[in-house]
Amino acid sequence: MGSELIHFVEVINSCVSGNYYNECSEAKSNISNIIRYFEDERERTDIDGAFTVLFDKKTGILQFIQKALKQDAFSDAIKESFILLKELIDVFKGRMCHHVVQVKDLCRSCILLDKKAEEKDKAFDVIQSVLENGPWNDDLNINELFNRFIDPFKSNRSKAMPAKVVQKHLHILGIIVHKYPECIKPEERSLLLRIYLAQLEEQTSVAAVVKYQVIAGCLSGLTEFLNVYGKVIREAKRRENDIRSVLNANNKTKTLGQMINKETGKSTVNNKEIEINGRSNKMTYQKLVAELFNSYFVEIVEKLVEQNSEVYATYKMTKLKLNTCSETILIQPVLEDEVEKVVKNLKGKLWVGVDEVPDLVVKKRMKSTNKP
Repeated sequence: MGSELIHFVEVINSCVSGNYYNECSEAKSNISNIIRYFEDERERTDIDGAFTVLFDKKTGILQFIQKALKQDAFSDAIKESFILLKELIDVFKGRMCHHVVQVKDLCRSCILLDKKAEEKDKAFDVIQSVLENGPWNDDLNINELFNRFIDPFKSNRSKAMPAKVVQKHLHILGIIVHKYPECIKPEERSLLLRIYLAQLEEQTSVAAVVKYQVIAGCLSGLTEFLNVYGKVIREAKRRENDIRSVLNANNKTKTLGQMINKETGKSTVNNKEIEINGRSNKMTYQKLVAELFNSYFVEIVEKLVEQNSEVYATYKMTKLKLNTCSETILIQPVLEDEVEKVVKNLKGKLWVGVDEVPDLVVKKRMKSTNKP
């Protein structure tokens, strides 16, 4: 791992401790250097060492943000720090799984504190990345997060919030419902839907000055929110079709068993779709596949006959010696009954063989062709 990263982390900690004259700009500059450090290609060992330094429990980036949030002078450095955390979550999800809960709690604290809207905006972006990149091994306590973000609308405190912050609240609430529906109760979803509609009605009908950012938050949140209902509707239709299949089936027990096997991943239904590579492209249409097989077996016989004829002629001219038989050979004649028996056993299909005569034609014309 490069010593420059260690230097960057040491500088930002010195800045927040008041050891630099222009602490904020110096801290922001070094955090930008850390971002560029991770943007370059690094060896795995370098990345491991970098994460160890960056998330040190005493001098890491999270500790820097905690201290910086208590001081008004570090606004730009805090925003840059949240940009760094978002990029790390998006790019190094596997490594960030050990720190994601701390990151989420830190961003939530920033949002709940009396900080600038720009800082909260970047904190919301980090939480959005955390939610969208989930699920994580650790419990994010989604229900508590949902209640925190919906509380300002329940208590009417959202009217005093900046429009940009309201927009982010509404969007994040929709993402939570979309990504973690199992953590949200039905009555909470209904409440959120009423909040969206109330906010839209207020901005489009009541408010003297329209806050377009609030409208944007409602629309983006509703987009996420309605994804859940689309899944619910599709699942309900599927289950309804399954119930109808069981009720209308002749063998209800068998149909129900097949349905259970399908749900548990033990389906015994064979996939009858056939896919083969033809001469020029891949074929999946069943009729074409059948014709291709039929054509192949007809042509291959003709080719074999032709090849064997040539081989036989050559062999006959060179090495073949026929042993003549002086005795008379008697062959029993074929009876009409025997011909009829063979013809009746034919399947009567339209496929043809080497003689290019379908079985169906032979069966139809049996009376006129059964004589040997």
